[in-house]
Amino acid sequence: MSHNKVSFLRQGATAAFDNTLLELRLVNCSLASFQAELSMFNALTNSLDFSQTSVRYWPSALSSLTRLQYLDMSHNKVSFLRQGATAAFDNTLLELRLVNCSLASFQAELSMFNALTLLDLSDNAIKDIPTGSLNAVATTLTSFKLVRGNLAYLPATLTDLKALQLLDLSDNAIKDIPAGSLKAVAATLTSFKLVRGNLAYLPAALTDLKALQEVDLSENPMVSTNNDVLGVGSSPLLANSAHTLRTLRLASCGLVAVPRALLGLDALQELDLSDNGIVTLNNYQFDSMVNLEKLYLRGNPISTVPYKTFSGLTSLSMLDMSGGRLTYAPSSALGEMPALSQLDLSKNRISVLLDNTFPKSPSLTTVDLSYNTITNISDMAFQGATALQTLKMNDCSLTSIPRSLRLAYGLRSVYLDNNPIPCNCQSMGWIKTWKLSAGLIPHLFGQCFNGASLSIDLYISTMLGGCDVPIGR
Repeated sequence: MSHNKVSFLRQGATAAFDNTLLELRLVNCSLASFQAELSMFNALTNSLDFSQTSVRYWPSALSSLTRLQYLDMSHNKVSFLRQGATAAFDNTLLELRLVNCSLASFQAELSMFNALTLLDLSDNAIKDIPTGSLNAVATTLTSFKLVRGNLAYLPATLTDLKALQLLDLSDNAIKDIPAGSLKAVAATLTSFKLVRGNLAYLPAALTDLKALQEVDLSENPMVSTNNDVLGVGSSPLLANSAHTLRTLRLASCGLVAVPRALLGLDALQELDLSDNGIVTLNNYQFDSMVNLEKLYLRGNPISTVPYKTFSGLTSLSMLDMSGGRLTYAPSSALGEMPALSQLDLSKNRISVLLDNTFPKSPSLTTVDLSYNTITNISDMAFQGATALQTLKMNDCSLTSIPRSLRLAYGLRSVYLDNNPIPCNCQSMGWIKTWKLSAGLIPHLFGQCFNGASLSIDLYISTMLGGCDVPIGR
């Protein structure tokens, strides 16, 4: 009955299924109080979702739900849990969500649960979790979230949780997580997130973790070490999870170099280093990441890519280097990735496309070169790009359609929006010959520069036939 304007349940309204209903959702139903009629349910053993209902206090009627397993009271104005409020289901409740409930502190009543596997207290101004508060669920709690809280440090009581698999403390002003503080969950923690914290570098506590699969520390004010900048030495921070870590996000962290702690991560499938200050990439920078599939380097002022930078990335299918300072397409380096299918070089400073810009790229199907001021394109630029299907060259200051497109035999779509390309026989006459020799040519999307309502594709299909083009031109 979620997302309705039901504000009241009359007596007897639920009588027909009081003994059979297992799950009930009354999300965003304008209920200002917990309805007495809900106390009549005898079989509600599974789930009650009472979020977004404007309730201002913990409903005493919940005391009748003695077999409840899943409870969501999020986005209400419950600011206090009275003693004994959860007694009816202290031993049965498995998941509890109290997101955005105006809680100013960790409620003592939450210490009474014995079977919780998930606890989400996000969007509450909680400053600390008293020592011992989670002892009763130390061996059952697998997921804990306190996103957008008011924490300045890692609560000591979290070190008692021995079964924890997911820990999300994002949007808290935590400055450090010392070595040893997560030792209790070294063999269980698979996902750790602290986005928009106050970390100065990768926390030392990562050293102990042996089962990590996902780490997200984006948007922390980190400072690269001297070894990172010089590209020397190694770091043990992620060594124990080198064979388990699959996703690592360090976007917008102020890093000026790729951390040495990333060496040896041979299970990694996705790496996000976007929007940092990385200027230089080294040869063999990622060579241990043989399983890496997605690499995000967008928004870094990278100007040079040595030809062996991507050596070893035999599984990489997506590379994003948009928003950098490249003045050329790093052809030699791109040829080191046989599985590469998507390449984004948009918003760089590329001005020229040389012969064989995309060599040894048998899987490359999509390339984005948009928002580069490209003034010179070799007639052989796309030679060898036989798998290319989609090419984006929007806002590239092109004054004509590149003739080199003829060599990308599998090309299906070319996007040329916002380029000053005139639609006339002088500019596009050669395309008539291309069509005659190839039979089918790709769709060329974009507007004619000299025709506000005429698209390039429409001009080619309806007006190009009238052009008198010398044979062989």
